[in-house]
Amino acid sequence: VTAGDCDSDGLLDIHEGAPAADADGDGLHDYCDPDADGDGLTDGAEQHTHFSDFLNNDTDFDQLDDYKEVIDLGSNPSSNDTDGDGLEDENDHIFCNILEEDTDTDGLSDEYEFYTEVYGSYTDCEDPDTDDDGVLDGSEKTYGTNPHSSDTDGDGLTDAEEIYTHLTDPLDSDTDDDGLSDAEEVNTHNTDPDDADTDDDGLGDDKDVTYCDPNVADSDNDTIADVDEFVLEVDDNNNIIAVLYPYTDCKKSDTDDDGLTDPSEVTYDTDPLDSDSDDDMLNDGAEVYTHETDPNSDDTDGDTLKDHDEINTHSTDPTLEDSDFDNLDDDLDVVHCNGTVADTDGDGLDDGYEYNDPDLDCTDSDSDDDGLDDGVEVNTHGTNPGNEDTDGDGVTDYTEIVVNGTDPLDPNDN
Repeated sequence: VTAGDCDSDGLLDIHEGAPAADADGDGLHDYCDPDADGDGLTDGAEQHTHFSDFLNNDTDFDQLDDYKEVIDLGSNPSSNDTDGDGLEDENDHIFCNILEEDTDTDGLSDEYEFYTEVYGSYTDCEDPDTDDDGVLDGSEKTYGTNPHSSDTDGDGLTDAEEIYTHLTDPLDSDTDDDGLSDAEEVNTHNTDPDDADTDDDGLGDDKDVTYCDPNVADSDNDTIADVDEFVLEVDDNNNIIAVLYPYTDCKKSDTDDDGLTDPSEVTYDTDPLDSDSDDDMLNDGAEVYTHETDPNSDDTDGDTLKDHDEINTHSTDPTLEDSDFDNLDDDLDVVHCNGTVADTDGDGLDDGYEYNDPDLDCTDSDSDDDGLDDGVEVNTHGTNPGNEDTDGDGVTDYTEIVVNGTDPLDPNDN
């Protein structure tokens, strides 16, 4: 026994309390008990090494005895918050790390994670990413996202995808307010969730994905921008106020399938929604490119015959009033003669000449039945092809010319 130190604990007896004191109630007076508080640490070690109270087995009143803190946990028996994180050691050693202010290094102190309720629950101080969404809990606090949900706004994209990949708002399911969720834009339409009009065609992505191609300003490549294929509401300065509904089909360059593209319909002022703008039973494209007729008029040449009838019934030229150049308009020619032949009866007189003489028949080469063709009478003999006896001498023109050799124009020569 060391003189003046009954228990050889490194403390003089006079420093170990009242002579009759027994802190741990073990029957030994403290001055002669090397572990006065019975916590497993010698009084000298507590006094000189651990700086704890050798008369109190839980110096810092943190519900952990000094021995456990020193030997098992390595914590400070004189401080109830060894790591200074705001979380008492009694909880810290159970739920977190008693020696680390931010056990999971997620940017949040253990005290914050243990005591602060976020979105109705607490984060895990031992897991840096409580919801395993790729965003650390500390970053979730910064962005205002839910550390317990991998998709805070419920749009189908994880918070990490929104924050780090697509740069969208993880708190707004439709970042660009175009009527499409961010996930729809990314996973379905391949549009930009940060741009309400991905292809900058003036048509919002919501309408573009429904009617056109949201990634191409002119979906059908017809030189008309998608937005211009819609009915628009504009102000006095022709600025677009609203895109109302489709007019032509932005996915088809020829909306009405008439062989005339939509921009050509604009050029020819035809109806891009009607394959036969003038209702003449000919497609606009056929009129423009095949027949060269007017797609806005059912009678291009104004001869009162419909273009369709001229082409398919009479075989006349719908762009000419007088297809066979016989001085007789087609409407009369097809009724009385032949609209495609200038001299229907082949008598040497064109149909117009014969039609305009009431005595002649454009379908009869010898209108007066005198044995002489009408053309021969007019062009050779000067006789009247509508009168078999031009000079009225009682002898037919044929007899005078062919048989008698007399003058059919002289009544005295018979």
